[in-house]
Amino acid sequence: MSLTIRPIEQNEVESCGKIGYEAHKTISSAHGYPSEQPSEEFGIGPIRMLVNLNYFHRVL
Repeated sequence: MSLTIRPIEQNEVESCGKIGYEAHKTISSAHGYPSEQPSEEFGIGPIRMLVNLNYFHRVL
């Protein structure tokens, strides 16, 4: 398996946000805590914001 590091593209924001939401939800529920992210849209929002900022390095 190879690994490629590249910038996140605008059309990948929703997928990345959903993956982050599911990861937080899975880890928090495994430890018996509520997720810090109450919804998928909440998880997508910060990713969308960061992708639109030019001074952050965003990689996938």
